[in-house]
Amino acid sequence: METFKLKESLRFGWQKTKENLWFLVLLELAIYAVNILAGSSVVGFLVGLLTGLVLTQVFFRISLGEKVTWKNLFAFLTTDKAVHYLLATIITSIFVIVGLFLLIVPGIIVAIMTIFVPFIILETRAPSFKDLSFWKAIKRSYQMTKGKKWKIFTFLLVAVLVNILGLIALGVGLLVSAPVTGIALAAVYNKMKGQHQESVPAEVVA
Repeated sequence: METFKLKESLRFGWQKTKENLWFLVLLELAIYAVNILAGSSVVGFLVGLLTGLVLTQVFFRISLGEKVTWKNLFAFLTTDKAVHYLLATIITSIFVIVGLFLLIVPGIIVAIMTIFVPFIILETRAPSFKDLSFWKAIKRSYQMTKGKKWKIFTFLLVAVLVNILGLIALGVGLLVSAPVTGIALAAVYNKMKGQHQESVPAEVVA
């Protein structure tokens, strides 16, 4: 498996954030506003997941060198991908929460094992809803993180600290730290996926 360098990934995230700063800041503000208006109901929960998907796919596309604009904001998304993203997010969240109740460590391990699921679903090119399986994405993420859990844990720990610093800066810093760490995580995925292409069905490989 290809490895990744923590500083290099974060540096890449910072560079790409600077290149797309105003677009990312305005998008995040728009998403925060939508989430606030949606409230804390079940509808608000689903809206939160969907806006999370929008932000994740923007980070992913930027990490690939694409210029994301308001015009092509949703060009990468399909209904099938949105449904599988929602299912995968709900299922993995349940696993993580259960794991956290079981002495915390199992929850952290599950979170690490499933960290790449959103990117795998976004990158999938499948001919039908059935072929675009969130279970396949979870399985592949598990395979990709084998032997790299400590390194990924270190990355996530640093990412959390960076975002805490952003939050401390009156919350405004989070508008910058979130895309920096989000794009950096996408870069880590891009770096690590190479040696796993042969183990993934053709329709799952972009």
